[in-house]
Amino acid sequence: MAGRRYLCLFVAVIIVLYGCKPDARTSRMPRGFRVVELLGGINACMDIAFSPDGRLFFIEKNTGRVRVIKDGAVEPQPWAIFSVNSTGEGGLLAMAFDPEFEKNGYVYFFYSTGTSKNVIVRMKEVDGRGSKEEMVLEIPTPDNSLNNGGKMLFGKDGMLYVSTGDGGRADLAQDDTSLLGKILRIDPRKELPLDPADPETLIYAKGFRKGTAMAWNPLNNTLYATDKGPVGHDEINLVEEGANYGWPRELGFNKISKYKKPIWDFGRRGAGPSGMVFYPSWGNFPDEYKNNLFIVDNKIGRIYRARLTGKRLNRIQKKDFSIWLPDSFAGTILTDITVGPDGSLYIAGYSKIIKVEYSGREGGEE
Repeated sequence: MAGRRYLCLFVAVIIVLYGCKPDARTSRMPRGFRVVELLGGINACMDIAFSPDGRLFFIEKNTGRVRVIKDGAVEPQPWAIFSVNSTGEGGLLAMAFDPEFEKNGYVYFFYSTGTSKNVIVRMKEVDGRGSKEEMVLEIPTPDNSLNNGGKMLFGKDGMLYVSTGDGGRADLAQDDTSLLGKILRIDPRKELPLDPADPETLIYAKGFRKGTAMAWNPLNNTLYATDKGPVGHDEINLVEEGANYGWPRELGFNKISKYKKPIWDFGRRGAGPSGMVFYPSWGNFPDEYKNNLFIVDNKIGRIYRARLTGKRLNRIQKKDFSIWLPDSFAGTILTDITVGPDGSLYIAGYSKIIKVEYSGREGGEE
């Protein structure tokens, strides 16, 4: 009983200190789920992704290394190493596999170089290693140590979608001549490199401060993205082509607005959303979790689960939003989340990679 009281006290403190909505349901881990540490001792892991053949790739922000886990072990040699500027929020920040990877071998990367630009490049896999770095797009920025964004993913249309932050200059999020504070749509089939001086052909949506997570919803084939406020009011947005999401003129949810409203506002203390994914219908989680949106944060290691409702799947009700605290991993800065071939959730932490799996038995950890 004493242990139970201390757990309740701990959860209450977390809610008060970190601004979890009081209506959100908070638990350690639901019954039947287990948290497993796969790998520790990582140097600032920022992104993870599975290749079509089941290898798990992860990237290190500060070293610029691309590493691979194959058959449960980290390969001794990096897949690639980039020369990055890791000052502040800069470094190797994101990667995405080309939908035709099995044919063309391309993997795309977003990283900071020098002091005044971020770049998107692609590399071709040859004999299990990256080679022939090719420039896709240079993104000029006032300061690549601040608000870079940098998440990337491919849509079903074969386009590469990229979130960019405002580079510490809030006004650029509303500037149609700048690629900053936007979600970009890139056609990798065009002649490369693309011209950053022609932003009109690249901007998909605007008005973002620091886009840190994106995910495609397979039910409506629509892009969702987070935005991180300067102090609280982090958002989840349903992204529409040509829409303006308001930063810096608006932040969070406003009842009366000429800008696109977020579908979820994390409140005045924020959450630091850093990665998100829709759980697939083919996964082995119970049916109640399928097609749910899972989000991780980079504050104290929370996992958020949200069920979307409404005809356009543009609504999250408080009763459909819950928070999981993965016990001893709750102090880990979490940076990304994806679904593995086995149906488990794989989560990148700044120093480790963990897995949330469903066994049908009492929840716990290893």
